[in-house]
Amino acid sequence: TDGRGPEEAARETPPQGGVSAALTHGNVNLRWLVQLHWAGLVGQVVAIFAASLWSGVGLPLPTLGVFLMCEVLANFALQAWAGRGRVTDRGVAFVMVADVVVLTVLLDLTGGVSNPFAAIYLVYVALAAVILPARWAWILAAATAVGYGALYVNERVYGRSHHVTMRMRLEELADEYARTAWLAFAVASASIVFFIRRISDALAQRERELEEARARGHRRERLASLAT
Repeated sequence: TDGRGPEEAARETPPQGGVSAALTHGNVNLRWLVQLHWAGLVGQVVAIFAASLWSGVGLPLPTLGVFLMCEVLANFALQAWAGRGRVTDRGVAFVMVADVVVLTVLLDLTGGVSNPFAAIYLVYVALAAVILPARWAWILAAATAVGYGALYVNERVYGRSHHVTMRMRLEELADEYARTAWLAFAVASASIVFFIRRISDALAQRERELEEARARGHRRERLASLAT
């Protein structure tokens, strides 16, 4: 009657033992987001160095270095929160919206709207559809659309790829874009399958543990009734 779906209501139903389902659900999700961040940071470092050493694209390396260090510090803070704090669906959604902002800034620094790694937006949309209630998933999808649109507007104002310098001919640039687009598609697809399967398995395990805890509680109640 309050407009919530059964999945959202179940998240707020406290299981046996006094630990809320929302707490466990949010912490599991945030832990997997932290792992996604670490994997993303490794990928970013590899991609930046590869582009700098083996392509004709000049990147703003000092700015990117400071940006990556801020990402590392923020991820350590999220890791501590996931381990000791109370995490709700709203908190996870805010973290994912912040991730979209971070990705938008990183794309702007490394080519803007023409950067094929904009496909990573879809990773966050897919994760949100799995781990968040519908309203937050739609908000996340809208945030990715706004972020990608902001890249386009920014380039209209300041010029295409204004943070990078191109040292390639047009034919070489087209070949480089095709290779990078294939790599971005492969990375996005693999990330979606890997993390969604792992998150789904972790949540299924949590549900099995909660069901076992409920069953133990019912058995104790029956034994207490028999003893009485």
